Parts: sequence; structure tokens; C-alpha cells
Amino acid sequence: IRDRDVTGVQTVLFRSEHFAAEAISKKIKELQDKRSKIKEISGVRKSQLNDSIQSQTFYAEASEADAWMKERRPYFANSDFGSDEDSVELLIKKLDVVHVDLTNYKVTIDKLHTQCIEIVEKNHFDLENVAKTMGILKETYSDLQKLSDKRRQKLLDTQKLYQFIRECDEVIEWIQEQMNIAGSEDYGKDVDRKSTRLNSSHITIS
Repeated sequence: IRDRDVTGVQTVLFRSEHFAAEAISKKIKELQDKRSKIKEISGVRKSQLNDSIQSQTFYAEASEADAWMKERRPYFANSDFGSDEDSVELLIKKLDVVHVDLTNYKVTIDKLHTQCIEIVEKNHFDLENVAKTMGILKETYSDLQKLSDKRRQKLLDTQKLYQFIRECDEVIEWIQEQMNIAGSEDYGKDVDRKSTRLNSSHITIS
């Protein structure tokens, strides 16, 4: 029954001076009050359902983001920094790829943050838990960024160490070669060979 139909019946009864018009009017008023109450309750319920859907959507996406970051954390926290220059270079390249993925994932974190702000600003019934969850996600993402930067720096330091060791080995090898040349007992069989060997030794040592 629509409100205008009820009002129309009430008007007809009053105009016809129906003997039960007053009693019917009270019933109609009671009915209208109840209908208004139902609409109010229905509106509140609808709002609560929408809020619930909004928060559950946020939690589902937040859970996916948390799983994504946990899956990649072991790589950033890896203590393997390579055993030589080649392996270190390979690890650096792999880190660069994963770091790009991490940087691009900030779009997802920002999207969740926007959802969180909307929930908080509308005074959502679950705003405290939503805000807490968002805080944990942002902290986790920030930790991954720090771990990535720290790992990259350690890899670069390790790379420099292996480069230094290689250069030291090359210098040691060079010095050994010069010592072998300088200590050689082969003075040549004639003056020309002696002169050539002395010149060769002289040029190499200098």
C-alpha cells in the first residue's frame, strides 16, 4: 500500500463523515509511523551493508598485498652476496628486477591508502581496524624498500671487494713475473743477447 493511497482513503472517509473515520484515522497514522520506521531501519541497514562490503573489499585487497610482500621478503633478506664477481653481478641484476616490481607495487599501496581514507572520513563502524591494517601494510612496504636498498649496498660492497682481490692478484702476478725476469741466470751467449735481455728487463721493470 502506497502512502498516497492511504491518504486518499482517509480523505474519502472524512468527507463522507464515516462513523469510524476517527478510529480509522488513528490506524492510518499508526500505519504511516510504522512505515516510516521501517524505511528508517531499512536505510540504516542498507548503509551498514554498504559499509560492510566496503571494508571487506579493503580487507581482501589488503590481504593480497600482504601476501605479495611476504612472498618477496625472503629475497630482500637473503644473506647470499655471491662468491665471485660474476655471481655478484648476477645477483645485482636479479635484485634490480625485483626492486622495479617493488617500486611499481606502490600504486597498489597508494590505492589501498585512498580506500582507507574514504572509510575513515565517512566514520565507518570498522574504521579503527581498517586504519590499523593500513598502517601495518605501509610499514611492511617501507621495510621492504629499506631491505632492498641495504641488500643492494652490500652487493655493491661485495663486488668492490672481489674487484680489489682480483686487482691485487693481478699485481702480485705481475710482480712475480718481474722477479722471475730480474732473477734469471740466462745472460745470453753474446753481447747482443745480453744487451737485448738487459733492455727487456729494464723496460719491463720501469
